[in-house]
Amino acid sequence: MENYIKNGVFYFSKNTPEQIIEIINNLHKNKHSIRLFYGDQKTGKSWNEENDTIGIVGISNGEIRIPLLMKTSRSRYGSPISDDSIVKLIDIKTKEILYIHPTFNQSKFTAISCLVLQDFITFANCKDPKQAEKLASFMNGIKNQK
Repeated sequence: MENYIKNGVFYFSKNTPEQIIEIINNLHKNKHSIRLFYGDQKTGKSWNEENDTIGIVGISNGEIRIPLLMKTSRSRYGSPISDDSIVKLIDIKTKEILYIHPTFNQSKFTAISCLVLQDFITFANCKDPKQAEKLASFMNGIKNQK
């Protein structure tokens, strides 16, 4: 437990910025849907995670209760939130950026025909141009649903 600090109802990694701790505690209370961007805390570079990045903040069971990203408030399970790796956090309903790393940066995603390019290198090959456009918008943080 020496790698964790308790704040509110959660245990957080001791490397988690205080601002993120406060935001996650508030999000757990108000049940707003969020979009998480994970990345390198030193550089602010996004890891361009595509999965397990949208949901509401729930809480795990057990002795060390950590924040979970759950699909809905009625979900029975979720994915652990890597609270010490968040570089950007958006409230889906209000579109407000709740947190952004001071040097946040991410790849630029572009849709060309059925391809999605990440900084001009193939990231995904989609079944149609519309799907490619949706994925590029999602990865760029413009739309919050794939």
